[in-house]
Amino acid sequence: MVGTDAPLVVWLGYEPVRKLLVEATGLVDARIDRVADLLLTVHAGDVAADNAWLFQGLAAHATLSGGPDRYTYQADGHSGTIELDHAQRMIAYQGGWWYRAEYALAPADASTRIVHRVYNAATRSRWAVPLVNRMFLGFPEKVRARFSETLSRIGAELGCGWRLES
Repeated sequence: MVGTDAPLVVWLGYEPVRKLLVEATGLVDARIDRVADLLLTVHAGDVAADNAWLFQGLAAHATLSGGPDRYTYQADGHSGTIELDHAQRMIAYQGGWWYRAEYALAPADASTRIVHRVYNAATRSRWAVPLVNRMFLGFPEKVRARFSETLSRIGAELGCGWRLES
């Protein structure tokens, strides 16, 4: 049985359809356990260097409530949801009425491959998402540039190399 904290669409018995908009892949020259410790350490409280590191610096002040696999993110007048799947080594952020970003980790020899995906996760008025985003002109390039910045931050934090693969 679905708990009362589940999203309404799941509670009603169906999952929303997500449309993949952009996928980017990068490699971090650190073992997966180190990268997972950095990216998947999340608990209720303030976003900081030791909590929800991936979201640190996106807002002047951000807090998380809930857990252990689903958190509400509150920052600067907006909110979203952070979801964790430790077994799949995945973290996701969903905010606004359409945006969902996922980061999935996988071992790659002595390195870690990170796959970043951005979805249209709108459950209503899905057709309007491209219109309000100017048909996503330049969007893939912006996502890859921000993902490259994220890889650079990870490399700096872990003291290792990194590269954008696609």
